[in-house]
Amino acid sequence: MPNIFPFQAFRYDCSNPELAKRVCPPYDVIGAAQETKLRRQKINAIQIELPAGGPMTKYKNANTIWQGWKKGGVVRQDSVPAFYVYQQDFSLNGKQISRRGFFCELEIEEPGKGSVLRHELTLSKPKEDRLHLLKSIKANTSPIFGLFKDSNQTIRKILESACKEKLRLRMERGSCTVSGL
Repeated sequence: MPNIFPFQAFRYDCSNPELAKRVCPPYDVIGAAQETKLRRQKINAIQIELPAGGPMTKYKNANTIWQGWKKGGVVRQDSVPAFYVYQQDFSLNGKQISRRGFFCELEIEEPGKGSVLRHELTLSKPKEDRLHLLKSIKANTSPIFGLFKDSNQTIRKILESACKEKLRLRMERGSCTVSGL
């Protein structure tokens, strides 16, 4: 099993009613029409995910926007490290599905020698793009999706409990922040 760690995420202010207008899909699934629509919002993740500009100036532009968002309080870094629960609710063939996971830091292992198995062959250009962006803003906006065995349902139960606690906290405080698991 790989080593995982909590981290201090940067997050939008969840109490902002405009929150839905500030998020975007992953960079590699955004089409031209959707990009145009999302770019109309000055405070939308697309400004960082797919920064405007030339081949190398776009990363500088992303950093300028990111630093401005941090300074202006658009995004704030949590004060303590945490694991962040993520829930997706969607419909598939008329059936409602929920799947939960979590965000964490994952220890880097030498490819082929650790416990993280490569799941796909990826193209060099997108990897290079993401690396330039990561180095520029010093934050990972494109997390890796991973799967793991949970034979005893231990993690599932922890995530379920965390979601119930979050809902309780929201109802009590009108907030959407939850500390680490």
